[in-house]
Amino acid sequence: MVVVVLVGCGSVSSGGDADGGSDHRGDAGGTSADGAPPPVTVRRPLVEGGPWSAIVIGESGLPVVFFVADDPEVSDLRVLDCDTPTCDEADLSSRAFEVPGANSYLRATVDPAGRPILAYRQDGFNEGEGKLIRCADRRCRTSPPEVAKTIEASGDGEFASIALQESGLPMLAWRDVGDNTVDAFLCDDAVCSNAATIPVGKELTPVGFGAGIALAPSGFPVMASQSVLEGQGAIRVSMCTNASCSSRVDRDWTSDNSVGYELAVVVPGDGQPIVFHRDQTSGDLVASKCGGTNCATHENHPIDGPEEAQPTGYHITAAIAPDGLAIAAYHDPGEGALKIAKCNDAACADPIIRVVDDGTRGSDSHVVGLHPHLAFAADGNPVLSYSDQNDGMIYLAFCGAADCESAE
Repeated sequence: MVVVVLVGCGSVSSGGDADGGSDHRGDAGGTSADGAPPPVTVRRPLVEGGPWSAIVIGESGLPVVFFVADDPEVSDLRVLDCDTPTCDEADLSSRAFEVPGANSYLRATVDPAGRPILAYRQDGFNEGEGKLIRCADRRCRTSPPEVAKTIEASGDGEFASIALQESGLPMLAWRDVGDNTVDAFLCDDAVCSNAATIPVGKELTPVGFGAGIALAPSGFPVMASQSVLEGQGAIRVSMCTNASCSSRVDRDWTSDNSVGYELAVVVPGDGQPIVFHRDQTSGDLVASKCGGTNCATHENHPIDGPEEAQPTGYHITAAIAPDGLAIAAYHDPGEGALKIAKCNDAACADPIIRVVDDGTRGSDSHVVGLHPHLAFAADGNPVLSYSDQNDGMIYLAFCGAADCESAE
């Protein structure tokens, strides 16, 4: 079992005033059974947050964390910028970042100027709206941020995904419930006030539970989406054949199983995309690897199986690590844990699976790892934000190695 040390670094109310934090340590204390340092340091900087969060780390090495205040009446979007690389100051405070509303599906990255940008869905006043906002500075301290309402129709923004085009401008993908499709957007400016819209999954309606976008080494976008055909999940991978995606090749992957749930797409150093997704029938987390020209073939690699008959691979987030290989973070409901899968090869055929946080809180066992988000610290090691279902807080996990094996 992975040993997790919980280091309190202050707790923050949804109103932004810091109250005192205290240390919380698991049963195993500060070392593992063989005397080695703990594999992961987990810090608890936020309270009353979740289940949605996103973390970015720019050239400064200082984390910026977006999260949703856990208020039954007003789930406002908030931001915390840490003053140290591991958020270990005694007191932290957060501030409201966007008008109140039922915000969800947070995904973030950093633009070429080092400013965080965030894609998300806002319900409430706007009846479901996919949004992109960009911070006016690298720490998100200048208010207000720049806000773009890329589509004003009911149901936008589910399963939001964000990446950068070769130009450095944002590109987005998300599910549009109102139009029953997955849409991708190639932004023409930094805040996406004007964008080329690409319907990805319209022909495969109804669209199901996944949307993703990434950039291939060619500089052309790659999209992935999940559709439900006769009750079975299927995957569409769309390979743009130019930078504007005015032409593309669609590959539809069907299966005897129901596949493609809560997917994420990345492109490792070999240029062939990987789609991480949940196989709802088998309960496995699967890495589906493209091959050939424009994903003409693919191979499925089950990389983690279910525990206690519950499917694994919920709330998948994925990225390319500094070594050029993929890494995915996800929630395992059977174990109630946050896990990562660190790929050892471009196909992710046999990755290292680590439990980042097993939910141990003293003598209590919590369900953790819901809606994780992945970034990389200045040393190249993973940093994750995620929620704890039991105490209603957002946690940060700082891995001490590329595969989360050792302490920071």
